[in-house]
Amino acid sequence: MGMGKIEIKCSHIAIVLLTILVLGIESWAVSVGYDEFDYWEGTKTVRACRRYDSEAHLRQKLYYWKDGVTLQQEERYDLEGNTVVKIHYNADGKMQTNVDGWAAMRARYEDKRPVVESFYGEDGKLVARKIYNSSGRLVVRQMVGDQDFDPYEQFEAQPMMGERVLYYDRSGQLKGSAGGYRQE
Repeated sequence: MGMGKIEIKCSHIAIVLLTILVLGIESWAVSVGYDEFDYWEGTKTVRACRRYDSEAHLRQKLYYWKDGVTLQQEERYDLEGNTVVKIHYNADGKMQTNVDGWAAMRARYEDKRPVVESFYGEDGKLVARKIYNSSGRLVVRQMVGDQDFDPYEQFEAQPMMGERVLYYDRSGQLKGSAGGYRQE
């Protein structure tokens, strides 16, 4: 009877070990990192928090309003240190448009080079996108705005040499383009 219990335990251990080998140890490891805090001057209220993973990679930065509880800005990083998410919040904790005209940004990188950056408004809808070529050079800027979007209304909307800027209305219809190389 004692042998049966030992065999069951051994078989369970064997299954767990086999699963770890098949799935990889990372899927079973729990990453226990640490946080570093900055405080508003003269208080014990949190102003900022930097979160690190178990291997000391910065993974997230959180900035708080004076109450020390409500987020003002959140930034997330990949293992190479690239900013992959950035979100701005108002004092009520809702997404808020920043001075650049967006409330949230998501980015994707390959080999430390940017591939695409997407920018969103307070409503969570896409307002702009930047697309990069394989060498990391900005080649397309897509702008989403009202039907009468003027490409010369904003300085940053001016195309650089070789860059193509596409303008869309809120329904996603292409309204025009500027710059870029002539396509045949």
